[in-house]
Amino acid sequence: MNASLTRACFIIAAAYAATAAPLAIPNAGFEETEKPAWTLADGGMSVITEAAARTGIRGLRVTDTSDKKGSNCRSAPVPITAGKTYALSFWGRVLEGDGAVGVYIQFADTDRRVLTSPSRYGEIIQAIQGDKGEWHAFTLCGRAPPESAMMWVWVHSFVASRGIADVDDFALTELSEAEAEKMRIESLRTSRSGFPPPDPARVAQIAAWLAPAPHGLGRPATDREAWDRLTALPEAAALLREAEKIMNTPPPELPDELYLDFTNTGNRRNYERPYGQRSQRISTLLLAECLENKGRFLPALERDVLAVCNERSWTMPAHDSSLSNFNGTRLTIDLGSSARGWLLAEVDAWLGHRLTPDVRTRLRDEVRRRVLAPYLDVVRNGNINGNWWMRCDNNWNAVCSAGVVCCALALLEPREERALVLAAMEFSNPFFISGFTDDGYCSEGMGYWNYGFGHYVMMGLAVRAATGGRLDIFTDEKLPRIAAYAKGYQIQSGRSPWFADGGGAPSPGVWALLRQVFPEAVPTDVPMPALLKGDHATIGLRAFGQEPPWTAVEDRLPIRTYFQDAQVLITRSGGATNEVPFGAAVKGGHNAEHHNHNDLGSYVVVLDGVEMLGDPGGETYTRRTFSRERYVSPMLNSYGHPVPVVAGQLQVTGRRAAARVLETAFSDTRDRIELDIAAAYDVPALTALKRNFTHDRTARVIEISDEVRFTTPQTFSVPLVTYRDVTRKDDTTLHFHDKKRCVEVKIATEGGTWKLEDEQLENPGKASPRRLAVTFAAPVTSARVRITITPVVGFKP
Repeated sequence: MNASLTRACFIIAAAYAATAAPLAIPNAGFEETEKPAWTLADGGMSVITEAAARTGIRGLRVTDTSDKKGSNCRSAPVPITAGKTYALSFWGRVLEGDGAVGVYIQFADTDRRVLTSPSRYGEIIQAIQGDKGEWHAFTLCGRAPPESAMMWVWVHSFVASRGIADVDDFALTELSEAEAEKMRIESLRTSRSGFPPPDPARVAQIAAWLAPAPHGLGRPATDREAWDRLTALPEAAALLREAEKIMNTPPPELPDELYLDFTNTGNRRNYERPYGQRSQRISTLLLAECLENKGRFLPALERDVLAVCNERSWTMPAHDSSLSNFNGTRLTIDLGSSARGWLLAEVDAWLGHRLTPDVRTRLRDEVRRRVLAPYLDVVRNGNINGNWWMRCDNNWNAVCSAGVVCCALALLEPREERALVLAAMEFSNPFFISGFTDDGYCSEGMGYWNYGFGHYVMMGLAVRAATGGRLDIFTDEKLPRIAAYAKGYQIQSGRSPWFADGGGAPSPGVWALLRQVFPEAVPTDVPMPALLKGDHATIGLRAFGQEPPWTAVEDRLPIRTYFQDAQVLITRSGGATNEVPFGAAVKGGHNAEHHNHNDLGSYVVVLDGVEMLGDPGGETYTRRTFSRERYVSPMLNSYGHPVPVVAGQLQVTGRRAAARVLETAFSDTRDRIELDIAAAYDVPALTALKRNFTHDRTARVIEISDEVRFTTPQTFSVPLVTYRDVTRKDDTTLHFHDKKRCVEVKIATEGGTWKLEDEQLENPGKASPRRLAVTFAAPVTSARVRITITPVVGFKP
């Protein structure tokens, strides 16, 4: 669903009693049968029935079992006055699929053309949500656009959503201006698309903490004592050499046709690679000039800055599907534009006094136009208007907020404007924090913890510095656990599971920043990066005396980390220090996580720092990756994961596809977790599917055992997935190995004979994993597959 609204349209998901006289919606309670006044045009998805009544005899029930279309029920039109604000109240209840059905106000002109569409004034919509089977009151409110002559109610289930919901007792009221404004403010606090105006008293308080003039990170280039200390560091020479390489070469081209390549082909990398190179060049030239202070790099820096200023859009094409940024019809802030703005703001803060006046003016104008003005427009007018990340709970929130906040601190002259941005940031931050489970787990994966939480830390340090420590965004009680995630999410040092899209290892650069806030969350045996390692942001936050002293101290990982809320177990060997490390991770969770893969029960086994088998990680991002066709990819659906295929069916997507932890048993010698993963499969004949995962440290054995039961015979298959070489030793034994290490995998089954199906999965742009499936030769009513994995001592290929 598209819930973007215009400034004049807003939503509130709570009952509201207006004082004005109601307008008549024909058959608002669905009681009239001879002239129902509602158009039901969806092949029976919408029905007026006694079973859906809240009051009276009848109500409307929507039943959507389709992934390809939504329901379609409209009221008769009601005459209205353009420019007036209307409140539509109704009652709704969810029977299946929370939020699958929505109620819309649709304003139309005299020709019955809908005005409140995504491409014009934005949709006015309320999803029906709440406790299953319980009636809830809702009020939906919107201002009629200037061309409006009528409105009607549209009840529509969202495409690709399944669910059942009842609605009844509609009422429409025209609001006074005072009522409309009161409701607007309240609705902005509760709406997914609203952004409430910050409290003026809070803005004034923050403004008093800020310096009269803006200030960037670290120190400007005029502070030669600070920069000369950095120039003397060993790594400074390498940075200067890199700047010398690029100073006489033009920035890579970013023509319109390259921007439109994503629209035409879905390819992201062709544009994003040179886009990123432009930023890296500016960062390098900026740092080089600040270090050397001779003016040698200034012409190249100004050339590259102007190239960025001349770009048609700072928003990346993958985030500009409507091309509104490319065409200049509406500017929205994304991961790229916020980073572009922050980078140029630091150029101004560190070297602004030495830039050509025309270049400096252009730089400031473009940062304000493309980043600061759209953000301040949301804050002042209350409508997100495409900047959905301001209320989201994933990495976008922190990354974009950090870029905007640091832009403002470095560039906005009026401290009241800087304070307004910081007050708005305070509203956004809790949404980001809510995206982590209470145990601190990041379902996006390790790479996105580095990216998202890393930017949150950078933003917090910048805000602390700008306010003299008076504004501290590190006080939420969940943050220490989020900070500790990276350390605990390692199977072995530097090796984290590849669950979800965000694979990768913990970033030492983020850990270096985190030492200033949560030092206990940072391993004491991981070397900190050199002070000039990184970009303008990390250097500005570390290299000017902010970083505490560091001394390496042995810091072994514990034998296990269990994220109970997320249902993720990391289990490690705990033997002698000369023992080859052997460990694994296994997950339950659900199939509606951030950057979700359909992967209940997935696991990764690591030997001596190398993933030997298990979860293959993600794919190269394309347009399909974040579309309705996301789960066509075997890297994202369950086919490419080490989880069963049941009756020919893969795991389904959604929050209802959730694992249950049946039992855990943890000791110094043995870890075990048993998961019920049956809810991930839409198979009526399936009565039980359990995955039992055991790590015996004494025997150095990991066992994965799957038990399944059906009411009628069905096919059943359990795959093994790997990037390593595989050698079949005998009928039940496989060796997964590289040139230095090997694990032995033994297969045992109950319930029937089996065969091993071997294939290479396609993963364009990345390594392609091998999939070996233990498949029963005939359908089964009950079966068990047991996989045991043991390191091979003294392996020689």
